[in-house]
Amino acid sequence: MITLELGERSALFRDDGRPVAAPLPLGPTLLRARWLRHDPPQPQELEAAIEAVEDLVMPLHGRWAATDTLQVRADDAALQGIAALGQSFTRDQLEELFNRSAAIVLGRPASNDPALAQPGVIAGLLILREVMHHLGFTQLRLQPMVMTRALGNCANGS
Repeated sequence: MITLELGERSALFRDDGRPVAAPLPLGPTLLRARWLRHDPPQPQELEAAIEAVEDLVMPLHGRWAATDTLQVRADDAALQGIAALGQSFTRDQLEELFNRSAAIVLGRPASNDPALAQPGVIAGLLILREVMHHLGFTQLRLQPMVMTRALGNCANGS
């Protein structure tokens, strides 16, 4: 099984637990800091972020045997917004969510889709969409780790 461990500023792909490449400088927080600086992001910012993600992801094509499902372990609070929309998505469903976010970037009122208007959600959807599209996955299963870590911190008195 291919797993993407997506952190705030890095991403690591694993095949049955073994890394298939060095960690990528890629995460929703990093995308917001480098490219998606406005709220909502500007269209040219979105285009630049898409190009940057493509440049990082496309060299990974063919590094593992073809598989339909991508397991995503997310360690970024921004991914909680996506997880609130569902834990499992087809590539088409993810594309539709991204397109709704992109419509907000292009001027559609954020009040029409407030969950998809958050810069962190836009960044997370962009990353997941590009990974699904360029690496050939058709299904995505999302496992946010933030809530588990936060619960553990509360139990420790943090």
